[in-house]
Amino acid sequence: MNAPIVIFVYNRLKHTKALINSLEKNPEAKESVLYIFADGAKNDRDLFEVNEVQKYIRTVEKDACFRHVNVHIRQRNMGLASSVIEGVSYVFSQYDRVVVLEDDLVVAENFLSYMNAALTFYKTDPSIWSISGYTPELKTLNAYNKDVYAYYRGCSWGWGTWKDRWNTVDWNVSDFNRLKRDKTARNHFNKGGDDMFDMLWLQQRGVINSWAIRWCYQQSKNNQYTVYPVQTYVENNGMDGSGSNYRKKSRGDFCTEIKRSDCPVKLEKVSPDKAVADEYRNKFHLSLWTRIKRELKLALK
Repeated sequence: MNAPIVIFVYNRLKHTKALINSLEKNPEAKESVLYIFADGAKNDRDLFEVNEVQKYIRTVEKDACFRHVNVHIRQRNMGLASSVIEGVSYVFSQYDRVVVLEDDLVVAENFLSYMNAALTFYKTDPSIWSISGYTPELKTLNAYNKDVYAYYRGCSWGWGTWKDRWNTVDWNVSDFNRLKRDKTARNHFNKGGDDMFDMLWLQQRGVINSWAIRWCYQQSKNNQYTVYPVQTYVENNGMDGSGSNYRKKSRGDFCTEIKRSDCPVKLEKVSPDKAVADEYRNKFHLSLWTRIKRELKLALK
């Protein structure tokens, strides 16, 4: 059974069309159910563009390229975090696995083949939390002898998971005060990158609203990994300033282009490779002074 595809869109018509067009080129699309969740306008300034996207996805509803298309249009603005949490939870009320995409992505023609194979292969592996269709460029992968690798954090740029993993997440992060006081637990969480705890702290203070950092925190607590492909199946098409979480300086670090390959991916049991993990983690490195300031702030709380 192919996993249902879940897409979240807002006000970027050009990006949404590019994503849908790239999915249609996947042979598995014809046997896949597609869910599209369109958020309501945040303000009057966004209203025209939001309406244009919603008109377009109504045409996708009749698209013969997918097995069936379900369109859900929000009457109010929920924001991406709430939209993802509610939308994915809704789909999980009917299925045991999902493939999730946001509107600023384009995918390779074998993206769905890889995702469905990995979701089947790793479903019963208790060490695996999620599947990523994206990978950043890592020099250490040139000497790595497998087709997939494992890492300590998830990725929101084209991913999949299972209902039993999703249902373990505490979206309220009810143990955050304990985490603040426990340096060992914070260091464990930050194995995925120096930014992890800081992002969760911003989330809990209401400075940001991210489903992904809460998702990654539960992954850390569960001691599980995300499986990444050595060659990316996903390209971020939204690093043009149009996205709500866009940071211009991040483009060089994370913008990876899809390279066509017809070679089947060999899936096997994986755990983090030290060289690969170290290079990945360094992409999120914070200076010593930044880390000292963080610890001082925590000590004063």
